[in-house]
Amino acid sequence: MVYQVPPEKQKKLDPTKSMTYFSCVELKEKLKAKRAELGLTQVQAAKEWGIPAMTLSQWEQGRRTPRGLALRQLEQILSQPRQPSD
Repeated sequence: MVYQVPPEKQKKLDPTKSMTYFSCVELKEKLKAKRAELGLTQVQAAKEWGIPAMTLSQWEQGRRTPRGLALRQLEQILSQPRQPSD
């Protein structure tokens, strides 16, 4: 299942604040922080977000950098507030 932000929760992205301007170090730290905030392992986060676990691992290690659609999806994921627990 690919994570998709509901249209009513989507927000216009400011290109000056786009992750394309973040360094690889900032991105990997943001990914780790978001996973920790949600209490997810890499495997759980990758499954929920619809990306291969190995890819997420490599992004977090700074070995690969997301581009194109993957980068846009990560921007949406990282910009979402934490969901309240049931």
